[in-house]
Formats: sequence, structure tokens, C-alpha cells
Amino acid sequence: TGVQTCALPIYSFSSGNPTKVEREVQSWPQVNYYYNYAAQAFMQNKLEPRALLLAQFSAKLNPRDFNAWKLIYDNTQASPSERDSAAKNMRALDPFNKTIK
Repeated sequence: TGVQTCALPIYSFSSGNPTKVEREVQSWPQVNYYYNYAAQAFMQNKLEPRALLLAQFSAKLNPRDFNAWKLIYDNTQASPSERDSAAKNMRALDPFNKTIK
């Protein structure tokens, strides 16, 4: 047996094509880190709606991923109820973190 490793192809980010990045992130294997990384990059590039979709899928893929909930909470496109739900989940995952509102 061997160890299987995988990495999100960086060339998809350098293409400047958000659709290509989304396609790479959503391909097998689905890994939260890829979704979160792409969502963060999209937010930094003012593509909040796309970032929100990726963060939502990441949270659905692994509800115990604090970073996915944080990306939803920080996204300006998230509805108030989504932000409340994200904050609730972050508090549940990190109950001693006093910075979560």
C-alpha cells in the first residue's frame, strides 16, 4: 500500500478564471481545505457570492470545520440568519473563544 497525496493545482488560481478554480476545488477528492482556500481567495478578490457558496459547501462537507463557519460569518453576502448560524457553530466548536460574537 502507499500513501495517497493530493494538492489543489495552483495553476487554476493563476489562470484568473474563477470557474476553473471552482471546478478544480469540486473535483475528487473533496477536501475542506481546498474549499476554504478558494473561498478565502475569492473573498480577497471581491467575489463574495462565489466564496459564500464554497464556504457553505465546506461547512456541509464537514460541519466540524471552524474555518468554514468563519468564512461564512465573515462574508458580506451571508444573510443575518446564516451569520447567526455560523456564529453558533463557531461557539460550539470553540466554546472558550471570547472573540466570537
